[in-house]
Amino acid sequence: MGIIRTTKAQRRKTAEFKSSTMADDPTQSPPEPDIVHTSQTEVKCDGDGGALGHPRVFLHMENGQVECPYCDRVFILTAEAD
Repeated sequence: MGIIRTTKAQRRKTAEFKSSTMADDPTQSPPEPDIVHTSQTEVKCDGDGGALGHPRVFLHMENGQVECPYCDRVFILTAEAD
């Protein structure tokens, strides 16, 4: 993979896009994360998007819950594990 070079105009367009789409609006709250209840202490997450998801990760519960570092899905332990 080589170096990707951008022009000043491309960088300015990108900065303008980011500022217009990611403006801090105090009236909008962030989307709620998906919550999955499970009886397993070891879970896997791939974003449920098929090819559009994220790499599959295996997570271990600590204190009865764990959060996926990619999609923020929260897994909550609901019963004793087998």
